[in-house]
Amino acid sequence: MKSKSNEVFLRFIVKQAVVASAITFLIAGQTQKLASLAVDTLVEPLFSIDLDRDGNPDLKQLEKYVVNLFGLKFALGKLITQLVKFCVFIAFIYIALSFFMKYTNLIKL
Repeated sequence: MKSKSNEVFLRFIVKQAVVASAITFLIAGQTQKLASLAVDTLVEPLFSIDLDRDGNPDLKQLEKYVVNLFGLKFALGKLITQLVKFCVFIAFIYIALSFFMKYTNLIKL
């Protein structure tokens, strides 16, 4: 009798864990899209600045920066651009989590 009640309990736990995991996965995906859009919205204007007024965005040229080393091409400009976006993304996540931890009861650590 005890093993049957344990089996029912284990099925319940597994079923609830799968549903919770699925919901968490969906929410995380949408949050990632929102955070990426926010970062792109904040960072892209910085890369569109035309400081020398020649009609070409100066920092956009950074993405085209390539280093040739021993016959190999390294797109360092794209790497630098992505690093800047990553840093802004981390800052965005930090600020959002700090806000939720300070002003709501949703996250308690």
